[in-house]
Amino acid sequence: MTVQDLTQSQSLTDPFIHLRVHTTYSLSEGASYPKDLLGLAKNLNMPALAISDRNSMHGVFDFSMKAKDYKVQPIIGIQLSVSLGSKPGSLTGNIILFACTEQAFHNINALHLRASRSEFASEGLPIECLRGYTKDVICLTGGGEDGLLPLSMNKSSQLGISCLRTLLEIFGSGLYVEICRNAPPSVESEIVEKGLIDLAEGQAGEVVCLDGIRRDKIPLVATIDTWHATPEGRDAWLMLRAISSGGRVKMLNDGTLDSKAPQCHLRSQEEAKKIFEDLPEAVNNTWSIARRCAFMVMKHKPTLPAFPVPEGQSEEEFLRVMSLEGLRKRLTEIELPEEEHPKYLKRLDYELGIINRMGFPGYFLIVADFIQWARRQDIPVGPGRGSGAGSIVAWALTITDINPMEFGLLFERFLNPDRVSMPDFDIDFCKDRREEVRSYIATRYGEDHVGMITAFGKIKGRTALQDAQRVLYHETYGQAAYGFMTAIKDVLPQHADPNKKTESMPILEAYNTNDAFRAKVNEEPIGPILCRMAGKIEGLIRDRSSHAAGAVIGNTKITDITPVIYDPKAGQNGFLVCDFDMKGVESVGLVKFDLLGLVTLSIIHKALLFIKQMHGTSINPSLIPRDDKGVFEMLSEGHATAVFQFEGGGMRDALMKVKPERLEDLIAIVALYRPGPMAYISTYVARKEGEPYETPGGDRCKPILDETYGIMVYQEQVMGVAQEVAGYSLGSADLLRRAMGKKIAEEMKKQEHTFIYGDPESNPPIPGAIARGMTEKDAIKLFNDIKPFADYGFNKSHAAAYAWVGYITAWLKFHYPAEFLAAQISYYDKPEKRSLVKEELDRLGIRMLPPDINFSCTDFRPERDEKSKGGIGVRFGLSAVKGVTDEDGAFEAERTKNGKFKDLSDFMTRVGKITTSDQRSALVACGAFDSLWPVRSQAEEILNWIAGDKGKKKKEELSSDDIFSATGVNAGIVIPEKFKEIAEWGNRADREYSAVGFYFGRHPLDRYLKRMIKGGVRRRRSIVDWLKANNKERINSRRLAVMVEDVKRLRSRKNTEYILLIASEKNDSYTASFFPSNYNQNGGWSLDHIFRVLQGAKISRIPVIMEASISWDGTRSSQFINAVWTANEFLEGVHGDLTVDIKSTEIPPDAALMMGGGDDADILKKVVEKTVKRVEALFLPKTHEKGSTVRIRIDGDSSELIELPGRYLMSNPLEGALMSMPGVIGIHDSLDE
Repeated sequence: MTVQDLTQSQSLTDPFIHLRVHTTYSLSEGASYPKDLLGLAKNLNMPALAISDRNSMHGVFDFSMKAKDYKVQPIIGIQLSVSLGSKPGSLTGNIILFACTEQAFHNINALHLRASRSEFASEGLPIECLRGYTKDVICLTGGGEDGLLPLSMNKSSQLGISCLRTLLEIFGSGLYVEICRNAPPSVESEIVEKGLIDLAEGQAGEVVCLDGIRRDKIPLVATIDTWHATPEGRDAWLMLRAISSGGRVKMLNDGTLDSKAPQCHLRSQEEAKKIFEDLPEAVNNTWSIARRCAFMVMKHKPTLPAFPVPEGQSEEEFLRVMSLEGLRKRLTEIELPEEEHPKYLKRLDYELGIINRMGFPGYFLIVADFIQWARRQDIPVGPGRGSGAGSIVAWALTITDINPMEFGLLFERFLNPDRVSMPDFDIDFCKDRREEVRSYIATRYGEDHVGMITAFGKIKGRTALQDAQRVLYHETYGQAAYGFMTAIKDVLPQHADPNKKTESMPILEAYNTNDAFRAKVNEEPIGPILCRMAGKIEGLIRDRSSHAAGAVIGNTKITDITPVIYDPKAGQNGFLVCDFDMKGVESVGLVKFDLLGLVTLSIIHKALLFIKQMHGTSINPSLIPRDDKGVFEMLSEGHATAVFQFEGGGMRDALMKVKPERLEDLIAIVALYRPGPMAYISTYVARKEGEPYETPGGDRCKPILDETYGIMVYQEQVMGVAQEVAGYSLGSADLLRRAMGKKIAEEMKKQEHTFIYGDPESNPPIPGAIARGMTEKDAIKLFNDIKPFADYGFNKSHAAAYAWVGYITAWLKFHYPAEFLAAQISYYDKPEKRSLVKEELDRLGIRMLPPDINFSCTDFRPERDEKSKGGIGVRFGLSAVKGVTDEDGAFEAERTKNGKFKDLSDFMTRVGKITTSDQRSALVACGAFDSLWPVRSQAEEILNWIAGDKGKKKKEELSSDDIFSATGVNAGIVIPEKFKEIAEWGNRADREYSAVGFYFGRHPLDRYLKRMIKGGVRRRRSIVDWLKANNKERINSRRLAVMVEDVKRLRSRKNTEYILLIASEKNDSYTASFFPSNYNQNGGWSLDHIFRVLQGAKISRIPVIMEASISWDGTRSSQFINAVWTANEFLEGVHGDLTVDIKSTEIPPDAALMMGGGDDADILKKVVEKTVKRVEALFLPKTHEKGSTVRIRIDGDSSELIELPGRYLMSNPLEGALMSMPGVIGIHDSLDE
């Protein structure tokens, strides 16, 4: 009996169900989101639709949820790459697996995970690995461009038979022979299909399947390879294929893309049935599969693994025991008087009651466990982040390090008994060792129970433009020029939605609504085409990564809950990563833990190690005094470089205004320094300094608001006022705070009524402000006063935790500046950031010791140095030298093992093989070899000579005239005399700067300093200080002297070309902009001229003087350039007092004077007098009231200087004329001293 005979009795009206469907979660291939495919399926009256992304199950949760919304049955599957053997090079193709049941889903997840393992990821999962994971799993033999069975048959008929027999043995009744068409079959495809049908009819022979049943015939199933929802999605799909393959797509003049690829959109049932009208049984079997698949991914409540507790105790009981024990330790540490213990114990009992009632004791125990383990391993843990710092249970368990009772922090802000939701501790760990904590969690609960979370990378607007420019080629217009694309990209405006202000506006929206963007696009005929095509791929998912912080723990194998892959790049040495994103994993019941990496903790830890090494002192940061007057004075003066949270210019300004005297002031600054509440900093300062104020809500609210001088800075204060004035519970007060923050009109109206008049139906009842003694008028006023504060009020728990970390860094900087700043600079990876620390070290009188191959380590280290204040300097780290990583500390390890390097040849003999020519050149340029060979130009040539095997001649092979001896030169390698003749670099300082990003010696601006001051040049900071002191917003035509770090030509959002300058002064760096309109109205310079001057200064490393307008908006300054000059050009006429040196013996004899007679001394005197008159004659026409005093010195005798009357302007021509005069040997400028 044939397959056709078997299907004659089946209904010819069964629907066609699409089974080979790819979404955008087929990364960089699929061109439609699940909602688009399912929405279309709904419109086409399709009862079911499958998802079968290539080697991906990222989309199955989203697909299931959207299918439920559209009332379309989801069929959950995957297109899996499978190889016929385990050896590299084995034939590989795709099969499709579908889950009929939840168990089948678990099986597919297990196969998906195994396929992602590194040994299989590139070659495909060996077919034999499918065994054991096939219960309730349906398998399609493969189709599309690389179906496993068709590929096998094309290789050889015998290989095809073997492939099918193996699949039949493994899957039994779950196997279907797939016939994949995207159009009616061609002659070639008919041949392939006939072979497939023959195999389905039994040509492969009888097979004993794993279920013990003998089978030889296999049902056919029809599929259409679908990669996008509608025909319009074809362009995006073709673009993605080209982007992934590195190819191109050609657009014809009619706007279509020239491609022989088949149509891959979702077909209607009528279209699909017509394509397969010769195989009705294959169509009917699509519906059969749909009826067999009764599984979809569902939402589940969060579940946690059981925490291992002592026998006979529950999690609730164990949590209470651990909390009480921990609290007693804490109270002993802080030396709290016994009489105050009861209130702490009462708070602990209250919190435990809520935690246990809400069912979260296990969560607290799990978090406490891995944090306590981290502390035992000496892994730095943060004091807390977010609202979790408001829990005394968390403090007792050392989850946090902030005493919530001391700072008035509220537990209900973290865990609200009136709103059941999972607690969520955000935990900061030392960035260097965070992965150790994740590995511990995996070991503790089982590696197959713990995973990371996927983060998806979407194609954003500017990236879409880049991709489109790279792959799109128009029949007439060709490829868009890269520069044109860049110009378009630069003027793409920001998103109009303030919640998406970091994103660009969608390309097509920008073209339709933004005149400047549209004008730029329309400059070239290819422009609108480029934007239209880029807009088609914008927003699709391009790639995935592992969320650095997120971790989940399951109460069973994660593959029983969510699809998982193995990511070799995740964690320390690879880690399991859930296919779902953060929302997805939480929705399916996994509990997320945020293991955040805070580099400041790594800095503190390293600083403490340095302090121990240098002083033998061990410091516990949590026990340092919190009222250190010196620390607060340092911060009040704005010396906050490298201080966590406070190092920015605006924050330093806030510190100088507030002049903090206690930790609470720092907490307030952290909370206030944000858009909105920033306006209240001046009010805070005035009231702190004694300005009288009225407390909102009157005396009843003073205990709540007095710490911030009557200003509602914190969310907790809003909650406290609601509790005190209107009788809210803290849980219901948190709901009030949330409602105010979200500004939902209906909810706000309800809360206003409750606040004023009460709510007897609430549990517990809320009496309201009137019932608690306030007049209606005052209650309405207070509610209206609270509203704006609630909108921007900050979480005090978070502010307190981060202010405390900031205080710790300030304390370390004040008491151990060299050790702390050495640790800080070790974690800076940008030269400009290191330069700021270098400048701070200079201010503190601590020397930055230059790189030295015999003293420097990988990172920066404190080092004994008598010339530094405090006797300790900071040695430059080799990893900060450009191109020199030294991550494994090879140089230090070699020195430790075999001693210091004796000379250059010794260095090359011992570690030369692990260095490159560029690395050695950088080390020479920064001075790392100065102690071995002080002339850097020679050192570089010698190192290269040795590296080229030319230094291996024996000493006896060279004549004695060909060699020279030098201290420390290895006798085994003789350095030729010729190297000694190489002159030192003329640009030594510039090479040093290029290697390390700043100057160890004299700054280039120093040599001009006195002249610049006389020329009216000022520091940016001094100008900004003047603006702030005088309450001014802007000052024009100020002169600044800077080094050019970078300069770019850009376009503004209004499509105006401008210059962006990144400038640096000796202790400052900032940006400045030049718009032609700034100066052209006054007949100023062109943009091209400005750019040439700045670009030249950048390349030559010479200072420039710029005239600029400077504005101050209360948080930062802006600089707008009017004109620029090189320093030499600007300072040409800027001079101090001048002394012209004349040497009498250099004046040639004068014949007339000699004819007049007299002795030699008399003649010489007359010659000198004549020369002096000539000098006077040159200067007299240059008289100017703002000029220089001019003196003439004869033969170096400063006791009898001849001073010319008046003042004179010096110029380059005048200087040249003077220096060409016989006898004049020099001109000394007092500003050059």
